[in-house]
Amino acid sequence: MRQRPSGKHEKNEVSKTDPVSSRIVFGTSGWRGKLGQDFILPNILQAAQGVAEYYKRHIKKGSILLGFDPRRGNREFGREVASLLASNGIPVEIILEEPTPTPVLAYLAHSNERIGGVVNLTASHNKFADDGFKFSPHHGGAADTEATNLISQYANEAKVQGKISYQSARATGLIREIPLSEAVEDYVRGYIIPTLRQLKAWQTIVNYVRSDGSFRLALDPMQGTSTRYLEAIYRQMEAEVGRKFTDIIHAENTDPRFSKVNGAPNPTESESIKELVALVSQDSHTLGLATDGDGDRFGVIDFGGGEVSANEIIAIFAYFLARRGLRGAVGKTVATSNLVNAIAEHLGLELIETPVGFKWFVEKKIKEGKEFLVAGEESAHVGTKPLMRSWDDGIAVGLMCLWIVAETRNSLASYIEELQDTIGKRFFYRRDSIGLTPELKEKAATLIQQARHEGALGEKTEDMAITKKIQASGMTQKVDSVITLDGVKVIFETGDWLCMRISGTENVARLYYEVTSKERQEDIRRVGLTLLGVEANQSAY
Repeated sequence: MRQRPSGKHEKNEVSKTDPVSSRIVFGTSGWRGKLGQDFILPNILQAAQGVAEYYKRHIKKGSILLGFDPRRGNREFGREVASLLASNGIPVEIILEEPTPTPVLAYLAHSNERIGGVVNLTASHNKFADDGFKFSPHHGGAADTEATNLISQYANEAKVQGKISYQSARATGLIREIPLSEAVEDYVRGYIIPTLRQLKAWQTIVNYVRSDGSFRLALDPMQGTSTRYLEAIYRQMEAEVGRKFTDIIHAENTDPRFSKVNGAPNPTESESIKELVALVSQDSHTLGLATDGDGDRFGVIDFGGGEVSANEIIAIFAYFLARRGLRGAVGKTVATSNLVNAIAEHLGLELIETPVGFKWFVEKKIKEGKEFLVAGEESAHVGTKPLMRSWDDGIAVGLMCLWIVAETRNSLASYIEELQDTIGKRFFYRRDSIGLTPELKEKAATLIQQARHEGALGEKTEDMAITKKIQASGMTQKVDSVITLDGVKVIFETGDWLCMRISGTENVARLYYEVTSKERQEDIRRVGLTLLGVEANQSAY
């Protein structure tokens, strides 16, 4: 098995001993920073000490499972974090041979009582210059706000323990290295394949590919963590089909700059997936599936090269699974398409709307026992009831899409058309990301805070400042309601809406808007940009 090399440059990078240069703040997706700037070894160890303090005060049992993605220095950072945790008397299990997907770590934690928590060094889909430090509790899903606030507090207050060496901790059993083969076996043959067999999805896929000799599947792990796991799943499938039908591109997962995918392993970024789109577009019988840098997000390229959005995926999963007798709530975030609302209503399923972040679904399932048929957000974090033990899992989403294609023997676009015909509506959704200057960030934050304050005071919608600004912009539609669950979301009398929020993972403002009549789309966008103080022709992506 290949080991990720740790060259001289990498060792120099992680051996920096600069003082802690910034406060450690754990947000929706952990603590993130710039490699070589704030994401440096002393700060990483400070964050790890925060986890150690949290473990000693609140967890008190089990091992910490540790993994990482291919970013510069992460393998060595992982060894250093393992040593520090062991110095605190905390047993550690680490997958050191190769980078590990977030959903694999989640499943291993969820399915093993010996795991008390997970530390994952990853910046997910972000550009190569970013890195991150995630903590998950024993269930493997995202930590709740109470836990991350405490870890942030402990990280900034605690004194880093003197470290025993990695070799010593390993020799005494405080650190256990999990072989890559064991992780692959547990996730692929202990979870994914048996679950699909139980659903009869596996045999449906195998029979479909056998019967259609022209079908091809293009897989793109985007130089990230999913390569070995995708290989194991689809090599088994090919063995049962009796022919090779997959092509895996960008499988090399030792490039810390993600140079083959535009420096960012992001399956929803057009420049990053252009090779996958081109490959799929060459052959009308090819379907494309991608996973991001840490494997929890997905990209789907339908036959012919058209992208299928996460908004559509959430809706079609709910529709497909419900028609097969599965039940549960449909979860969506505030910035996710109302196509999901319409499908939930049509199916008679409970709809749960949350702030942005998959962690809110994790929290509802863990703390309230809520069962979701499907839960997700427009940023391509989606989990389904049959495969929820790995939470939001890009590998699992791809397999679900393949099941739908095999079952319907048609494209995903055709299936979306079918469900939209069923509900009698069309939804036109768009998201812009606007780079934040300090002035723009302050303006957006003030707008959101004012709306939240007025909402808390019980102001009538027509009297709120944001409503008056919209009217002053020349908007002809009446504002029906203002929601401040996350950012500020304005719903108009037609059901059209726009939502503005500041990203928790990137230095951008997000502007989301959706209409049921396409000719109104630019009007809604113009209003959103006006509220943010951005010119309509200013760069937004």
